[in-house]
Amino acid sequence: MRKIFIICIFCLSASFIFGEEIFVSEPGNTNGTSCQAVRIKDTWFLTAKHCTDICNISCNVEVNIAGNIFKTSQQNVFWFKNRQGKNASYDIALIDFKNAKIPGSFKEPPIFIIDNSVRFSEPKIINRSLKIPFDINGNIGTVMSINPVFYGPKSQIIFTKDLGIFHGLSGAGVFTDKGELVAITSAAAGQGNNVRFSVFAAFDDKVKEFLSGKGLSLYFKHANSPDFKDITQDKEILISLDNDK
Repeated sequence: MRKIFIICIFCLSASFIFGEEIFVSEPGNTNGTSCQAVRIKDTWFLTAKHCTDICNISCNVEVNIAGNIFKTSQQNVFWFKNRQGKNASYDIALIDFKNAKIPGSFKEPPIFIIDNSVRFSEPKIINRSLKIPFDINGNIGTVMSINPVFYGPKSQIIFTKDLGIFHGLSGAGVFTDKGELVAITSAAAGQGNNVRFSVFAAFDDKVKEFLSGKGLSLYFKHANSPDFKDITQDKEILISLDNDK
């Protein structure tokens, strides 16, 4: 039985799919990068692109699901080619563990798309709370936002006041309280001495096109104006973070 590991401040249960741990390495090398991934369809998983950067040349990727190890290689790792620098925009990779017979039941999560119909120039509060389920070295846990969650239209990221992002959590799926997959965990960012934000790669129309282009039939839910609220916090900090590259 898996050990239960909860990041507190928060005590909660998750009624949706947990994340899975992946390990990315160069062929023949036992050293590599451990990250998280979230299953979106059959054998397909999303993770953070920066976790798979070595796959641009050659890599092996493993996922451990309930003690079963599934493997794939660089030809089944896909990402946006236009992501630059350290910005979390489009920090998204898609992995196919092709022909894997993954045990257990699986329910595809709705994928929350912030589309072109949402038009504003400054960060606004997205009217959702965030939950991040994960599995790290066999320890299951969940982190949850208790602070306002913002969407930055310039950087195309979702961010919230620090909720405990830690090493190994990159690539974890970020869910709303309704079980919608809203983003991928990317990084922690600082603004000033006492301000830290957790940063997530959001899904937009380009991400939808990217996923659909792989022949995946997925359930997409689109943002509309009631999903966003006016800013109630320090605009200067938020706009600075939104423009941070």
